[in-house]
Amino acid sequence: MTARLLDYFADTTPWPRRLWDASSALALREAAEAGDWVSTRVLSPGAVSWYLRALERQLGPDRGLGDSRLRQELTTLLRSGLAPNSRERRRLVQLMPLITNGYLGRWAGAVDSTKTLSPERLARAVATHLLDCGHSSGYLHRWARALSTDSDATLADLLHDACRLADQDDRAFDVLVPFVSIPDKQSLAKHLPEWGSPSRAAAWFAEQKIDHPPRPCPASGCAVRSGHGVAEVRVSSRPANPSVDHR
Repeated sequence: MTARLLDYFADTTPWPRRLWDASSALALREAAEAGDWVSTRVLSPGAVSWYLRALERQLGPDRGLGDSRLRQELTTLLRSGLAPNSRERRRLVQLMPLITNGYLGRWAGAVDSTKTLSPERLARAVATHLLDCGHSSGYLHRWARALSTDSDATLADLLHDACRLADQDDRAFDVLVPFVSIPDKQSLAKHLPEWGSPSRAAAWFAEQKIDHPPRPCPASGCAVRSGHGVAEVRVSSRPANPSVDHR
């Protein structure tokens, strides 16, 4: 299980062993959104029908979708075609929170049952769901590596920790984007509410107690303090996501 997770999350994994799937939750969300693209003629009804048939086969063995009653309802909805303004499409949208919340917990419950589960199928379910929750592959690779080197860790520990990661809420992070130079700053940037002057950059670093701000362009030797300005943006991310450097 951990060996496959490491394959899925590593940047250097050969392409035949990589993860090419979307999670069931994301695939169903895309099925619900397909109606909008049919209305605007970006997708054809035939393309959507093909996708729904393929999705039905994918969801069949998925234990994370709960009991047979929910899976039967999903099968009925998919076979309806999910027309843009249909009742079936609205029903699928209503079911999405139920499908997403507790998905890995239901897989953990299935592992405790007497039926044998495929480690490959379980690893794919865990990996796709965590990635589509917003965690970065680099962070998840370190997470799986730590579990693989813990001789006392069990499959139950892995699934419990995976549920914890999946249940994390996004947090807002303030990010400062420095510019060494920018063309036509007056018309392109200065009117934007996110734009700040070089003095604002210096004040921001002082507020964060960063005494030695990074140099965005080492070759030019231009420090952030003497740059042409900064953009302050707010992004949402998982708390443990290393793609956001929060100080």
